[in-house]
Amino acid sequence: MVRGISYLAAAALGLAAFRPAGANCFPPKSFSQIGAQYSQYVLAPVDAVATPQSMIGRFWQPGVRVSTNEGTCDETKWLPRCYDCTPDHDGPVYFVDGILGQMPCFSGCPAGAMIVLLQDRKYLGGGLFAIGRVTEIASGTPRFDFSRIENDWRMVPIPRPIVSDSQPSGSTLHVEVSFADPAQGYFGLEHSPVTDTISAIHVLTFEGISPPVNRSAWTTIGRLKYEGGITVGGVNIAQACPGNEETIRFVAGALELGNGEVLTDYVSDAVPVSCTAAIPAGAGRLAETGPGALTVSRSASGVTLAWGAACIPPSPTFEVYEGPLGVWDELFPLSCAVGDSTLTIPEPSESKYYLVVPYANRVRPPQVEGSYGLRGDGSERPPSSAACRTQWIVACP
Repeated sequence: MVRGISYLAAAALGLAAFRPAGANCFPPKSFSQIGAQYSQYVLAPVDAVATPQSMIGRFWQPGVRVSTNEGTCDETKWLPRCYDCTPDHDGPVYFVDGILGQMPCFSGCPAGAMIVLLQDRKYLGGGLFAIGRVTEIASGTPRFDFSRIENDWRMVPIPRPIVSDSQPSGSTLHVEVSFADPAQGYFGLEHSPVTDTISAIHVLTFEGISPPVNRSAWTTIGRLKYEGGITVGGVNIAQACPGNEETIRFVAGALELGNGEVLTDYVSDAVPVSCTAAIPAGAGRLAETGPGALTVSRSASGVTLAWGAACIPPSPTFEVYEGPLGVWDELFPLSCAVGDSTLTIPEPSESKYYLVVPYANRVRPPQVEGSYGLRGDGSERPPSSAACRTQWIVACP
């Protein structure tokens, strides 16, 4: 498939077939990852939801976001999914390709430079993002040629907070957090540093059992300025202590772009925190036989895992791991926080095995996970090399 030719054909068709009265960008301006010589793609990970409802696309001129309208010009108008593209990639593939002033929406007319923010969410976890930024070429086709970046855009997770400490003071919980550098999700030209686009990381909180991924359900408790590299700071959660035994307090992160012009619509993976001052006693294990053991069932909606209670603590949250059947040393997290005793996942493309591990969540960090179960000789299965938490096993009574 010759993508450059496809773009030119599509552009010609658009000019002939749709010329709205009162076009909001005249003469029209194209923005695309399909350039005269090169074509790039947007690569989502295999665990991305990747539906028209989950994918969110935004674009604007730096400093003048009010001149665009993503509400009527959403990504379905300019971010096609590609099923026959050539990159060596197992997950969903998209490419940016639109014409300002020719799309059936009010797009506005960015000038000088353009930022594109793409977001999706994982099946079991927080939000994903990729950001592209280029300058305008007045006589170029496309005018905003994102192929000049010369890299595919890989969508990566929004950095989650790493909680190093939490201390209650009256009804307020003070939390010290750090965030990994989000620069791996930014794609720009050499003269455009990531700090010109990503300006801060917002810290948010939610109280419940199953934290949502949509930022609108969370409460912002702090803004940490991003200056490149790891971002560190402290935030206060008012009226958080002593806490509710029926719910869990979580913190998460969201990215701010353009000094407050845009916040990501999704948040990162959620991390539980607590006012409980006790040193974590650890966690036990699930039953491996009998009515409380892990079961797997199939249905039209996917594969459902179900399990019983853990011996310790009495009300844990759970981690779910998977690995290739027969390769018992390869084990990776599907979810690091499941508040229920069931989980439905898409049916895997190959044979998998699953383990459910309880963890003690109503303690101040560090939260600790329990046992992965016993081997045939009675010894403990080793934890995953990508474990959600450090392990502190408490023997079952």
